[in-house]
Amino acid sequence: MVLKNGVLDIIVDQKEVFAKNWTQKTVIKNAYNALFANFVRILSLQNDSGEIIQEASTSLQDITIYERFYNLQAGGLLIDSINSEEVKNRLTTLSFVTKKHMDTESQLADLLSYGLRLEYCVNHKLITVASLNNYQLMIRKRAKSKLYKIQSNVPLNKKTKCKHLQPLTILP
Repeated sequence: MVLKNGVLDIIVDQKEVFAKNWTQKTVIKNAYNALFANFVRILSLQNDSGEIIQEASTSLQDITIYERFYNLQAGGLLIDSINSEEVKNRLTTLSFVTKKHMDTESQLADLLSYGLRLEYCVNHKLITVASLNNYQLMIRKRAKSKLYKIQSNVPLNKKTKCKHLQPLTILP
């Protein structure tokens, strides 16, 4: 997810997901729960509102994303003391666009996600830095630098309120 001042991403460890016997719906549900919760946390930190523009995919994924969006709006984010009213004020819209829309943010998110996946693979010794070509090295470096970071001028009480913020979430 591309934000004004950073990126949020989810990486799914396929071996772990397989070992846990997660269904595709479980993976989608947990990934979007984490992504949307982190987005709401950032909106709360910044005292801002925002919208989600999602590239349409399969009916299973789109319906699950829709359910996650409305469950968050209905239930809030209680672990961070963000009630449903605040979520509704912060997270205002969920829109689906098709690939024909050529949404720049979706394309940028895909590119940066690729870089973060490379970083994950290097950190977990699935690949070596030496095996990366110049393009991959550049994308990896750029993606790491774009991960969302809490601004230093954010008051401590707001930082504490969103202590569960994870700009990069690894599932499961």
